[in-house]
Amino acid sequence: MQREAAEAARLLQPAARALEELGSVHSEVARQMCEAACGAAGIVPEPSPLPWRRALLEAAKTANA
Repeated sequence: MQREAAEAARLLQPAARALEELGSVHSEVARQMCEAACGAAGIVPEPSPLPWRRALLEAAKTANA
């Protein structure tokens, strides 16, 4: 089971990051799923590098509105 959880975490991390970067309403659920898979696999999730990128995305959206 730990191997499946590790594989799920490996797949969920980039998906959760992409949803966060896009500002999706589903980003929180994806992050929680990723953290649960990481916990089940006994691994520490990688920190998200996206907060500054999301701010840039929001600024671009505002500028183009």
